[in-house]
Amino acid sequence: MEGSTFNRGAPPERTCGACGLSAHTWSETCDACGANYFAESPRFSRKLKFAAAATVAALLIIALAIAVPALQSSADKRAARDARARAATVVAERARLTRVQQPHRGEARSLLPAAGASDAAKLSARAALVERVRQSVLVDARARVVTGELEGPVRKVLCAPLQRTSVGSTDVSVGDERDLTKHYGRYDCVAAKRDVVQTGKVVGTFGYPFIAAVDFRKFTYVWCRDGAKAPGERGQALAVVRIARACLAAHGRPFGNGYMRSPLDR
Repeated sequence: MEGSTFNRGAPPERTCGACGLSAHTWSETCDACGANYFAESPRFSRKLKFAAAATVAALLIIALAIAVPALQSSADKRAARDARARAATVVAERARLTRVQQPHRGEARSLLPAAGASDAAKLSARAALVERVRQSVLVDARARVVTGELEGPVRKVLCAPLQRTSVGSTDVSVGDERDLTKHYGRYDCVAAKRDVVQTGKVVGTFGYPFIAAVDFRKFTYVWCRDGAKAPGERGQALAVVRIARACLAAHGRPFGNGYMRSPLDR
């Protein structure tokens, strides 16, 4: 039998669904990219996917370019608002301290010792003057409770020397009224709400601090509440207002929260 041949005809034209290349071929795979001609074509071509990704990236960049300044502006506005609120709080606190620390004045000239009085008589008169100061601070503190400035009850007022005196190697509390060479007395007073008790012993006093200065030559006195200090107060003060010079019988120039010592302070 003679041999026979099979004529397949010209190869069909096929278009690659992956890369889009068209070719006349019997092959089932694209010579350009190797994709199967008969595989289901992807919904989007690589070029379209790349274009879409580039578009999304561009939109994100634009969105960030708009959002970041807006967020920064919002943060700046919030910071400025907080700064204004804090400044207003500081101003209000300074005004409060100025108000509550106003000096109060009193006198007890009727207690002045007679000319030529003995040292014992002078010491007694000076002690009575300090007691008058204590009573005045007590009346003032209780009046502040009535107005709501202080929380009561105020049970008593205790006064001690503002500065302790050193005797040898020991610090002792000797009131300025006991030293006839001193023209002024300075006292740290507490309007006491209650005693602090530990293991059955009184170890301190819980209350409101006052400062008092006494003129032993004129038998006059001045006192101020120390409004910057409150019972159990912690943390940094919002504002500091220096205690009035008169309440410390201070003549030196201002220094820090107080005043420099002066020979006139004796």
